[in-house]
Amino acid sequence: MAVIKRQLQRMGQGKSPKPNASPIFSLISDRIRIKKLTKRYHQYLNKYSTK
Repeated sequence: MAVIKRQLQRMGQGKSPKPNASPIFSLISDRIRIKKLTKRYHQYLNKYSTK
């Protein structure tokens, strides 16, 4: 799934997909990307939550 996400992100940026993309590198980069997005989301929740 991480390889597919990576290919879709490349195509979204106007680049051609890489048919020989490394599954391990794709998985690691996807986990890093998700961690960063989750951190950003939690910061957003803390900023705009009504407690």
